[in-house]
Amino acid sequence: MTQSFSDMCIICQSHFILTCILIAGLLTLIILLDYYKLQKKKKLIGIFKGVLITLGCAVFSLGLVEPIMDLGDVTDISTYFAVIIIGALAAAILAISILTIIILERMRVTSKKKSLYAVLFSAIGFMGAIIVTAVVLITFLLPAPPKNLHLAPFIGFPALFLLSFGTVMVIYDESKLVMYHGFAAGSSWLLTTLNVVLLFSMTEIQMTEFSGILHTFHILCGAIGLLAGFLSALFGISGQRKLAKITGYITLSVWWSAYLVSSFVAG
Repeated sequence: MTQSFSDMCIICQSHFILTCILIAGLLTLIILLDYYKLQKKKKLIGIFKGVLITLGCAVFSLGLVEPIMDLGDVTDISTYFAVIIIGALAAAILAISILTIIILERMRVTSKKKSLYAVLFSAIGFMGAIIVTAVVLITFLLPAPPKNLHLAPFIGFPALFLLSFGTVMVIYDESKLVMYHGFAAGSSWLLTTLNVVLLFSMTEIQMTEFSGILHTFHILCGAIGLLAGFLSALFGISGQRKLAKITGYITLSVWWSAYLVSSFVAG
């Protein structure tokens, strides 16, 4: 038991350190692209992207260790299926987002805008249907699970990946990639909204256990990010590029901050 706890502490520490490195690397990449305009340094930017993707995979993998181990100890069938559904949902939205961007990029040269929009809105509608189905399953068909379903590794990180990916794309080439940025950021916003909804799965005892300054900070960051992300979308649609950029950066920074402290919320 002591050895297992020690191993878990090492995993948590490694996760936190790699997350800090990932955030610093992402910030550096954004500065290189947005401030120094090094888009033409394709080899340098490519290396940066490769390192960040590798770090992201490592952070995601380490973040999954604890919930997967907890899932192995779950005896309540409703909790087991609820977590499986949430994990499958996050994976599906992540996969749909990336595949849609790839398909749109392949279609962009030869297809008309109407065809592009048809694919785009079909993907959005499909993701919306998946989220509604998951919420209905967890809320109405499964008994109330005793385990907290507000899971940062399963939902928070995929949302951050999509938002970060979309941010880098729009900075790299706004005129060409702005539609993909909007789609990726919107998918991220949907995932985060679902994660907020899952807060209501917490019992009063869990809310008491998770209370404290860090959890309050975590909630504030999440709420500010949701509002700033929504405003960024509105500003972007209305052509207010500067305001959209500011609110977009606010969303990115506060959501990464929320993810960073989430490891310490449960003590």
